[in-house]
Amino acid sequence: MEGSEAPKTLATVFLDGTEICKKMLQLTSIADIRDACKSSLTCNAECDRILKFNIDFNEYIDADINGNVGNFDKYHILFKSIKPKQPGKQLAEPPGTDASDSCGQLEAEHLSSCTSHPSSQLNSQGQIDGAHGFNAASLTALIESKAPSVLAEYEQSGTLSVTSRKLVVRISVSDLVERRGFYPSSADKEILAKSLITVFPSLKIKIQEENEGFEHFYDPVSHCGFIELKLRNLRRTLHDDQRRYRKRGRSSNTSGVSITLQVIADGEEESIKEWITSTKRMRPSPENIASIKMGMEKAFTN
Repeated sequence: MEGSEAPKTLATVFLDGTEICKKMLQLTSIADIRDACKSSLTCNAECDRILKFNIDFNEYIDADINGNVGNFDKYHILFKSIKPKQPGKQLAEPPGTDASDSCGQLEAEHLSSCTSHPSSQLNSQGQIDGAHGFNAASLTALIESKAPSVLAEYEQSGTLSVTSRKLVVRISVSDLVERRGFYPSSADKEILAKSLITVFPSLKIKIQEENEGFEHFYDPVSHCGFIELKLRNLRRTLHDDQRRYRKRGRSSNTSGVSITLQVIADGEEESIKEWITSTKRMRPSPENIASIKMGMEKAFTN
């Protein structure tokens, strides 16, 4: 790409389903992006899939290795670790010391360096807790990159203002939507809520003995809280084909049977409300047009 600057891209590196890191790159081909991401791994691994974010579908889809690279494209580069077999390995060798474990050990060391924040925790399988690596450590890094003033405010005052709290929720929910879509699972939302009170302990609120203090951000029982409220506001702007749930329309007469309103005799008391209700319920059709017009005339003064 002579005479012009290479496009800027964001690549998220995954190893065996766990997020390792994110890299800002300026490269002209998807193959170069893959190779640059592979160089950040500390163990032997092979590229399993390359996903590119599609704006139209709001999802990551498989990318063609020979496809074009646009400015501000986002990619997920998925690697699988390769554990070489040792055919000549001695039987007397003590368990846990074979060369095939070296990749897992290097991977654990790399994960430890990527999540050196004190609030980062590993589960019993040695994997980072959180939805696709979303935990307190990655949340801190996200806020530090998007709104460093919030962390400075918390460090200085020990709490957050309402404005800063709303900003943190907006940033973290936007990142959650980018990772998991507009309808993340209840587990994803609960992990985010717990991460928020881990990063900002003073935001923890225990109302009852049985709750843990994160429920005002997201309550898995009632499905309410700041996180859920932000997600619902974001989903208001979705098109119908992007929605998982659609609003029920008003019931209408779909039987095809025409509804005829009888003219009320002079002197008989009329109910404008009944005319309005009946007109609204009638299905627009050639058979009902006369009755609809009559109902409009009766309710016109209203």
